[in-house]
Amino acid sequence: MPGKPGRLQLILTLLFVSIVSATVFFIHSGMQDMQRIKLQAETLVTQHQAKISLVSALHTLGRQRSTLLIRMAQEPDAFEQDELFLQFHERAAEFASNRRTLGKMPLSAAEKQLLTQQNAASEPNFGTQNLIADLIIEGETGRALALLASNAIPQQEQAYGHLTELSELIQGQANELLRDSQQRYENAAKQLILVGGIALLMITVLTGVTLHRLSVGESLLSGRSAVTLNSVNEAVITTDSELLIDFMNPVAERLTGWSGNDARGEHID
Repeated sequence: MPGKPGRLQLILTLLFVSIVSATVFFIHSGMQDMQRIKLQAETLVTQHQAKISLVSALHTLGRQRSTLLIRMAQEPDAFEQDELFLQFHERAAEFASNRRTLGKMPLSAAEKQLLTQQNAASEPNFGTQNLIADLIIEGETGRALALLASNAIPQQEQAYGHLTELSELIQGQANELLRDSQQRYENAAKQLILVGGIALLMITVLTGVTLHRLSVGESLLSGRSAVTLNSVNEAVITTDSELLIDFMNPVAERLTGWSGNDARGEHID
């Protein structure tokens, strides 16, 4: 059964091990949290960049359709006009495909609302543009251009206004998410530093307590040994590893004629 000093030393050792284990656990968990925050931020930024890309593509494809209509109206060659007509409808198919892709992505309520408004504004414009293309093919260029100026372009600008709002909204949300992720990352890093600092402080205190206990124990042991050696009836001389005298009891002092203080540090020979 260990004595009181032994039990105290055991408690200190167990406490030290517990602190180190808890610190390792919290630091590991904190690093995992930081990694998770980083991955979440990267995923969200990627999603928002993809949405912004799609919105930009919608804007570009719409502009290209209007440009193709003007080129068709100005093209005298029927074969070239037919080629432009095919490109015009290809842009319409690409526009519809990108819009469907955007609609399937994770969207906020505000994003869904703006996309719905854009769809509502685009449908009449698509019908007007298709009518203009047919008129050009039929040779009614003047009527087609008048319809383009009076109806198609204003409708297109209204639809693009919703796209611009949608792009700005997505960009604003991306920036907000980045700021939030950065704040969470910094908070996690601060917690790691705090936990590490507290653990270091506790380990330092425990180390100091342990060293103090060892020092006190050695002092007590040394004092008890000296009392024991002084009380024996035989001459006792102790030396260090280099055979230099570090202790003489009274009997040895009487036999050698040297005091313990004078003999201390002298070679045993």
